[in-house]
Amino acid sequence: MKSLTILLLSFLLLPIDPDAYLNSIKGFADESFFKAEVYAKHDWQSFEKLPEPNTIVQTKDFDLHLMNACLFFVSNKMRQSKKVAPLTYSEGIRNASLVHSNEMVTKQFYSHINSKNTELRAPDNRMRMFGISNVPMAENIHRFPFIPNETTYLKLAQDIMDDFYKSEGHRLNLMNKNFTHSGCAATWEYSPKEKYHFAKVTQCFVRL
Repeated sequence: MKSLTILLLSFLLLPIDPDAYLNSIKGFADESFFKAEVYAKHDWQSFEKLPEPNTIVQTKDFDLHLMNACLFFVSNKMRQSKKVAPLTYSEGIRNASLVHSNEMVTKQFYSHINSKNTELRAPDNRMRMFGISNVPMAENIHRFPFIPNETTYLKLAQDIMDDFYKSEGHRLNLMNKNFTHSGCAATWEYSPKEKYHFAKVTQCFVRL
């Protein structure tokens, strides 16, 4: 019995496998131009001209990678409109952001602190999971209500970033000239109590 208990405890304390975790998120493993390639080939101006960002958001066929790209490019559009240098995309930061958005949906909480999983407790824990540590960082999160089948991915991203901009603390992160890299992610949930869909959004910022 003692050896069984030790074995069980060892199993429970196994570290999270980042790749396995990400691939467990619906839509992450899908092949998509918007997963990585789009960031190298487009800026916000050319991105907005693509047909896909202007398609309607449908929760039954939610395009995770397209939503994440829309958030990133809209944030750079906002920075440049205020004469702040655009952020460079980071896959690791995007992945850390996605982990937190997914945790907030699946574990049913809304906070920068994940009390449901100590390995993923704070932004620096989630960043470290993808090889980013000992650097200045910040995190914006949102729980944004939306109506499926009535808004485009680009419009939803713009509405979310507009809300960030209206909040002083979020705006300071979004417009911070010292941050150089970023990544964004959003997953969605439906609240039967509120009878509404919500995008749970995470955007992380880092100076590299």
